Amino acid sequence: MRSILYLLTVAIICSSCASTSPLPPSAPAVDQARTEAASAHVTGKVTGYTTAPQGEMDGFTLDSGTTVHFPPHTGAQLKPLLEKGQEVTVIGIPQAGPQGKVLEAATVKNLASGKSVNVASIPTPDVSTLEGQTPSRPPGAVTPPS
Repeated sequence: MRSILYLLTVAIICSSCASTSPLPPSAPAVDQARTEAASAHVTGKVTGYTTAPQGEMDGFTLDSGTTVHFPPHTGAQLKPLLEKGQEVTVIGIPQAGPQGKVLEAATVKNLASGKSVNVASIPTPDVSTLEGQTPSRPPGAVTPPS
């Protein structure tokens, strides 16, 4: 009798475990979903450019008053799409900035040419190749004789 009661108890416990909801989604899936939900679509004509402290292009302004921002290392590849007066569509994450609406660009598309650039796909430059920088040596590296 005890063994039947024990088996019944185990069966009830196991069936209640199986009916619980699955584990929550992983953090990257949640972050991607939040990013997609928070993204905005803006279309307008390019009216000007913004620059980073070193002078590289890091954004542009649209005739709607929206400022679009992107990392400075991506400016050289985005510039051909951003001639003044050209109509572009930008998908990105809205941010509040000191000058008003700012959109952190994810994708930029020139409507006249149809060309589009995914900002995140532009690689970050190797620090050792930057102007004015000297390549660093790994710890323990032997310096060649001069």
